[in-house]
Amino acid sequence: MPYASKLELKGFKSFRDRVELPLSKGLTVIGGPNGSGKSNIVDALCFVLGWMSAKTMRAERFSDFLFRGKGKSAPYAEVSLHFNNEDGGLKVGSDTVVITRVVDREGRSTYLLNRKRLSRQEVVDLLGKDLGVGEYNFILQGDVDRFVNMNPLERRGIVEELAGVAEYEAKKERSLAELQRVEEKLSAKRVLLEEVSKTLERLRVERENALLYRELREQLLWLRKEKCERDLLRVRERKEELEGRMKKLEEEHRLLTERLSSLREEERRLGEEIERGAAPLLDSERMKQRVRDLEDQLESLRRQEEEVEREMRGLEEEVKKLGPSLEERLSRFREGCRRFLELSASFLRRRYGSLEEALADLKELRKAVEELGERLRAVEEGMSRASDSPSHPRERMIYAKARLAQIERTKREVEGKLSEAEKELGRLSSLERKAREELEGKRRRREELRKKIGRLEEEEGEVGGRLRRAEQEKGSLEAEERALLLKLEEVSREASEVKPRRVEGVGSERELERKIGELEARMRELEPVNMKAVEQFEEEERKYSSLKETHDKLEREKQVILNFMEEIERKKREAFLSVFRELSENFGKIFSELSPGGEARLVLESEEDPFKGGVEVVARPAGKEVLRAESMSGGEKSLVALAFILAVQRLKPASFYVFDEIDAHLDDEKVPRVAKLLKKYSENSQVIVVTLKDPIMSVADRLFGVTMEGGVSRIVSLDLSKYGG
Repeated sequence: MPYASKLELKGFKSFRDRVELPLSKGLTVIGGPNGSGKSNIVDALCFVLGWMSAKTMRAERFSDFLFRGKGKSAPYAEVSLHFNNEDGGLKVGSDTVVITRVVDREGRSTYLLNRKRLSRQEVVDLLGKDLGVGEYNFILQGDVDRFVNMNPLERRGIVEELAGVAEYEAKKERSLAELQRVEEKLSAKRVLLEEVSKTLERLRVERENALLYRELREQLLWLRKEKCERDLLRVRERKEELEGRMKKLEEEHRLLTERLSSLREEERRLGEEIERGAAPLLDSERMKQRVRDLEDQLESLRRQEEEVEREMRGLEEEVKKLGPSLEERLSRFREGCRRFLELSASFLRRRYGSLEEALADLKELRKAVEELGERLRAVEEGMSRASDSPSHPRERMIYAKARLAQIERTKREVEGKLSEAEKELGRLSSLERKAREELEGKRRRREELRKKIGRLEEEEGEVGGRLRRAEQEKGSLEAEERALLLKLEEVSREASEVKPRRVEGVGSERELERKIGELEARMRELEPVNMKAVEQFEEEERKYSSLKETHDKLEREKQVILNFMEEIERKKREAFLSVFRELSENFGKIFSELSPGGEARLVLESEEDPFKGGVEVVARPAGKEVLRAESMSGGEKSLVALAFILAVQRLKPASFYVFDEIDAHLDDEKVPRVAKLLKKYSENSQVIVVTLKDPIMSVADRLFGVTMEGGVSRIVSLDLSKYGG
């Protein structure tokens, strides 16, 4: 069984600093002078175990639990109770279980289990009444006085509580309610009897129609089910045949797709070969264009030559008249001519590896010619500006000669290039013819492939169309199949309510449909039909024949309830008296232990009916006459009250007890006996006692002394179990 192994306090009431109290598995005693804070430890136990009343723990509000010193309070109060759980009695999954409760300055409480937050109810449920705060295992300051001052009815209330009388009373209340219900039902049955006879005649006719309608419906249900099953079989046969056709179509479609893929790949390869074979044709076309460009250039140079010659003839006449040349005007032109000559020489000397390289140089040469033309025009503009000078015609003459010479050189170069281009064109033309022949063959082959692909695509489309139509037909059949299955399921559901009746002579589909039509027509003639009339008639008939029997039965039930209530009273009395006798026996034994030679018992004020009176306490302390509780001294009352409390606890034993100064009013002679009794209790239960008496301290397994210094409680611990208790 788990047991409390340690109590920790911090900031709780008079305990400012963290204090640890290792608890004994047997008897733990807490002693110290009044006002030192002993009872605050009991309050801490009540607090951590979930008590909800601050006043019960000697405070106005929960925030009063916080330590206060020099006008200031601690930020919070915290109490932790450690349990040894090595036997797994607490279902937590840990050998050590720590329950912690923290309260802040606002009075808000927080509960923790092994430092994880949980609710108060979870703490209470985990510990139960055996380890938690039960009804009688915590006896606080003033509880002994409360038992001392109890009147007989209050003592009887304790006995009733121990005997579970409230449960018997609840059963009695439920029986009274049941009795009232039976009487009300009996009255309702009498009224119903008058109505039943009127209803029976009407239901008799409706019942005959309902029985005929049910018979027709049973036959119709069988016919519908038969038709559904036949239709479903036909659809499934068609579906199976269609699936066979679809498999063949899918295989044919797959073969066509593979053939098309192969032909398309072949067409693609031919296309690539045609593209590569067209390269010589492109070279021939480029060379033809080069020949045409060179011929155009040569024709242009010839026209320029004729223009210059005409100009020179005119200038020769002018030169005779105008005198010296325009040397200065020609300097830039000469430089341009020099560059042109260098480019021309480089062009003629170079051996080109491709037509593109030759065209690039030719483009550069043309650029030089254009630049030379621009410089020539500049000279002409200069000659125009110098037209009034006598040397102008001569300069123009010189320029024209230079220009003519340049044109002649360019003509020779262009003619050479043209000759080479024509030779290359002749060579490419022979390659072009061969390439064209090969390309023509490949194009014809590609065209044939395309036609073949087209035919296969048409065939594939046709097969695909047939396959899609087959799939659509299959979908229609599946939809029809699902509809028939739903219809069959609906018919089957009806068949679970109404058993189908077989109809003979419906071999063909036409006969089946004709019979269904006939039955539906006959059923429409009968409608509307009260199908519940059969059951209603039988029900009403049963009601009519059984109302008298029901009335008698209710009377008998009423008597049974009355007998049961008497039995409850008897059992309640027996339970009460059984607990009373056991409690009285325990009370007498414990009183004798506390007061050797003395006697005590409990007495009913009304023995004939114990619930009409209370419970008296009669005791004879050692050496005295028999006394009732009201006539005893204060010390004797305390002894009686303590014996009564311990007797209750012996009747309902727990594994964890807390007593706070239960020996306060006992004289020194009786305290050692109380100590012996508490020590005996601690053999089977864990007991924590707050006391001022040395005899109880002397039997402790662990003793704590509480002192107060400067308003702060201090703890001194002593483990007496090492010294034999």
